[in-house]
Amino acid sequence: MNTQTSNGDLSQFDRLFEAAETRGGDSLDSSVPDGEYSVLIEQADLTRSQTSGSNMLVWRMRIQAGEFSGRTIRKHRVITERTIPWLKEELVKCGLKLDRLSDLPKHINELPGRELNVLKRTRDGNSNVYIQWSGPRPMHSDDDLPF
Repeated sequence: MNTQTSNGDLSQFDRLFEAAETRGGDSLDSSVPDGEYSVLIEQADLTRSQTSGSNMLVWRMRIQAGEFSGRTIRKHRVITERTIPWLKEELVKCGLKLDRLSDLPKHINELPGRELNVLKRTRDGNSNVYIQWSGPRPMHSDDDLPF
């Protein structure tokens, strides 16, 4: 079966296809280089990792300023016993303080619209996005005071 005749001749679009711009960063963040970025959380979803089947929190964040303004960065946090401390800190950095992790599904819709500062770093071919503290770090109790 000749695919060129059955599906039409697509070669007429070759020049346009070559010159067409893609929506940089919307599907992948690989075009965003390592660096610090001011972002807005656009979406946060609880899902499952395709590789391990573990619960996972996925953030989609849009860069707000600079050369890469408008591009997206994604952050994934697989939820395991080992990653709970990091997840809790990330949620606090996002302004979401929960008493129980089981409350996250009820409050996840509070994350979109929040502004953050993030640091993107690539090491050995793997990119990580770190949510930065903005403002002073929270004190845990009066016992932490040095006086």
